[in-house]
Amino acid sequence: QPVELLIDPTLAYSLCHAMVDWAQRFGEHLELHLERDPLQACALLRVRAHDSGHAGSAARLLHDAIEWLLLRQLAATDGGIELQRRATDEGVELSALFRRTVLAL
Repeated sequence: QPVELLIDPTLAYSLCHAMVDWAQRFGEHLELHLERDPLQACALLRVRAHDSGHAGSAARLLHDAIEWLLLRQLAATDGGIELQRRATDEGVELSALFRRTVLAL
């Protein structure tokens, strides 16, 4: 279903670019999904990275590299974005939950 985000376009572009930059450290295969959160009336942007050649990605996941610090600052600038990172069986996933959205009926 369509989801309209209430966000400054420049900030949205910077956030998406920073999410891809962060995810590239964990793998060459990236998947991006923008969808409605099934549990809340919010939009959810997810980036999944996986590559069999990046052993130990989960161990590096919680290191606060410059890419993660930039993501946190961009989310804080907007004020309505929650970031979460986690390890999966295939690699890592970064998600941004957008609290300010307009959901189509």
